[in-house]
Amino acid sequence: MLLMAKMQNILMPQGTMQQAGLSPYCNKIKGNLTVAPLLHYDSSDYYQLPKAREEAVLTEPYFYEGIFMISHVSPIFRDGKFVG
Repeated sequence: MLLMAKMQNILMPQGTMQQAGLSPYCNKIKGNLTVAPLLHYDSSDYYQLPKAREEAVLTEPYFYEGIFMISHVSPIFRDGKFVG
């Protein structure tokens, strides 16, 4: 419930994150749970690889906003169409 409440705070006026071109990025890098817009997803492996491969991916290490990290990401499909 806390996560959903935090995500509600970043919804755009159109009513959905997808319509606004927004993907939430949830993390505890600074201790507390934060939700922020995902940056660079249009060109980064953490978004593009699962989309292209249509399967879960463990990325190679990369820097994201000054943090060295890896990601385990899974594509989301609705009615057989990639939606995120």
